[in-house]
Amino acid sequence: MILPTINNFDFSSPSVLNIQPVYTDSVQHQLFIENIKDAKSIEKGNLKLLINRRKNQINPKILQSINHLIMLPQYSFLLNSTYEVNPYLRASIEESLNPTHQAFWGNHIAYPPLEYINDTLDRLGKNIVKSKSALKLNTQQAELKAQNAEQKRKCDISIKEHKQMNCIFIEFPCMTNQIIQANRSIEETEALLPTVTKSFLKKCHGSEFFENKLCDMQWRFVKSLDGVPTAQILMYVIGDEKNYSSLLHQYWIDTCIEKGLNIFYQIHSIKHIHSYQGNGIANKQWKNLLDFYQAPLEFYRYKANGLSYVWKTYTGNV
Repeated sequence: MILPTINNFDFSSPSVLNIQPVYTDSVQHQLFIENIKDAKSIEKGNLKLLINRRKNQINPKILQSINHLIMLPQYSFLLNSTYEVNPYLRASIEESLNPTHQAFWGNHIAYPPLEYINDTLDRLGKNIVKSKSALKLNTQQAELKAQNAEQKRKCDISIKEHKQMNCIFIEFPCMTNQIIQANRSIEETEALLPTVTKSFLKKCHGSEFFENKLCDMQWRFVKSLDGVPTAQILMYVIGDEKNYSSLLHQYWIDTCIEKGLNIFYQIHSIKHIHSYQGNGIANKQWKNLLDFYQAPLEFYRYKANGLSYVWKTYTGNV
């Protein structure tokens, strides 16, 4: 079958057949954003197949949507029950796995391009409506917004009470050495991570360096698209500005060793923002940081083996 060119879109172009893996979150998330926008337009009835029925001229936005769609099969693991996924993204990934796409792009079936596109949109649209995607998304977003608002509220209360404090956002990616830990399954390793994290927080709680300074600690786990679970920790340390990165880094390493968890340590991220009552600039920076780390959860959230994207509280020592 020889595939035609429609509106300067070459259906036989190899660029859409050899999708290269994407490694940066920003590029991956941009693809998700485009797919979600396309799916919402289909749900609203705003994405029309033809822009000129008399000439059978296909809407170029439709062709872009198809191109976005066929890049999604590599993310089929998000359909696993351990992930909660944006309903529009879920519907799009499910459609991308339909065997007609591989058959069409591989020239395995005689499928007129216009019919192929129309059938794709019809299936995707029916799936979106059947799952009530808009309603599901509203529920998901309300939960995430409430969770983020609660963190900002706690920060405001602490600054008002303690006048000034170091706001610390920690990320400990738990990329384990599977050769050394061959006696543990992935599920067993993940189940151990909350214990390790709480032991780290306990070490901070009892440290002389943080004595009567820790007014609040929160922790949770997120999982990146490369499959690495990451401990995210919020820590509020009252007093003058001070960088605790080296100390926290060492405490984490020591805790992992004590708990028999072999983790690659070199990729930790510890961000400090010192704020005081009346410093609106620093306070806004911190809240923007919270927004930044909350945003990916609008695409997908991991919840399994004791790991959860929901913040949990570990008591301070003030």
